[in-house]
Amino acid sequence: MGCLFSKQDKTGTSFKDSLKKKISQSKKQAAEIRVKTQENNLNTSKYSFNLQVSKSLEREQLGSNLDLKINEQDGSVFKNYTLIDSRFKGCQNSLINYCIVSHNLTQSVRYIRQLNWDCLTKPAIVEYVQKKKLEHINLPEIYEIYSDPKNYYLIEDYCSGNTLSAYLRENGSVSEQKGIQIMYQMLTLFEYLHSQHLYHGELQLESFMFSDESQNPVLKLVDIEPLFSKTVYHKEGEQVYYYSPEFCKTRQKQKQCDIWAIGMIGYQLLTNYHPQKSGTQLTIQQITKNIIRGGMRLDCIDFERFSDNCKSFIRKLLTYESKQRISIQQALETTWIKQINNSQKTVEAFQQMRNVKKLKNINNVQACILLLMVNHFNQQQKLFFASIFNTFDTNRDQKISFDELQEAYRSLYPGQNYEEIIELFKKVDFDKNGFLDFHEFIIAAVDKASLLTNQHLLVTFKMIDKNHSGKISIDEILNICSLDYNCVKFNFDKTSKDQNNNMTFTQFKELMLSLL
Repeated sequence: MGCLFSKQDKTGTSFKDSLKKKISQSKKQAAEIRVKTQENNLNTSKYSFNLQVSKSLEREQLGSNLDLKINEQDGSVFKNYTLIDSRFKGCQNSLINYCIVSHNLTQSVRYIRQLNWDCLTKPAIVEYVQKKKLEHINLPEIYEIYSDPKNYYLIEDYCSGNTLSAYLRENGSVSEQKGIQIMYQMLTLFEYLHSQHLYHGELQLESFMFSDESQNPVLKLVDIEPLFSKTVYHKEGEQVYYYSPEFCKTRQKQKQCDIWAIGMIGYQLLTNYHPQKSGTQLTIQQITKNIIRGGMRLDCIDFERFSDNCKSFIRKLLTYESKQRISIQQALETTWIKQINNSQKTVEAFQQMRNVKKLKNINNVQACILLLMVNHFNQQQKLFFASIFNTFDTNRDQKISFDELQEAYRSLYPGQNYEEIIELFKKVDFDKNGFLDFHEFIIAAVDKASLLTNQHLLVTFKMIDKNHSGKISIDEILNICSLDYNCVKFNFDKTSKDQNNNMTFTQFKELMLSLL
């Protein structure tokens, strides 16, 4: 991770290359384990997606109020996962407490985040994750929660890209267009977090990682623990250079502190230079005194080569007086940020949405299983859909209204008939509440032909078939989704099954392939 990506081991191999080799080896081992599961009782992982159901069981509601259960079954999380890299502390990234694993059945590579607890008070971060209040494309997605007497373990997205600090070491600085893309993602993320009264206060380059090594990766805030701490969470070190003047004075976290830190990160990304750093080694007390004193100069030669709009934007984020500092909403409306080009994404989005015309009716059980499969087998496609979803969600409230969809269509295809949009919206708005949430969007838009292969269906069936009986019961479906029993039974009754309400793999396969 991060800083290790630029280091070499004893054989001269970089950590990143070494990790890729471990992941490849782990996938081979996982494939062998998957074959053996027909003979061995392997404990499979437990997922929970709470898909709300209206009073009428025939009305499918795929709301985003998704609860995650805490898996407290006897035994360790490592019964379900194979260690790839066992070094907690995020592979020497001091901000995060990770190890890297692969799922024994699906081979999905994940992080396990370890959280200590005192057995009396559940960590606030777990409460938020359980209630799915931390859902944003620029946050790691949490798939499972495990616990033991000493720790909670969050199973979450694996990021194969660099931290921002490692990116700078490898590339020197970012272009202005790249800077716009990164800053836009930071601002929209913290607009979302601040709306929930969550303030970080300790942002730095190491706080962020890229999701992958592609040309346009998603930026992820991996250092999320400080959001739930009113005091300084990490031992003070590098993050001190990103403290705002008011935080140095009061030690109180507030939204203006994060805005300042985002501005400092933006300046550093563009210039590969930090204005608070000098060649002299300073103590934490000296650094904070310098910040409080003010007078920070933003006139390095590399900064001057950028556009006036860019320089004005950064200076507004780094205004000394917090009351005069630009807000996140104002920053998102600046000329510089609005240069971000989403037109191509919007075109791709409508091309994808047109595929929804052939969408079959989907019931809650099918939807729950589709979400489970997407999380294991189609992560890249999920990231793609998330970026498209955000393109439509112009007011950034994590849902798409009909007006937003129509406005995007009107801007791309002026003068054309909008009946197509009405038809698309009706098909995707499963719960008929007038909005599309991300789960509705991805269930409708995902490429089901590539997802619903025989191999994927077989592995998914085994994950659900917890007692390895070769059949799926209603209770086993309830283990992976917090649906109402009657809702599951209602949908089971539509599928051929035996007298004990069990479903064989053939029947399960038939149920899912009916979506094609």
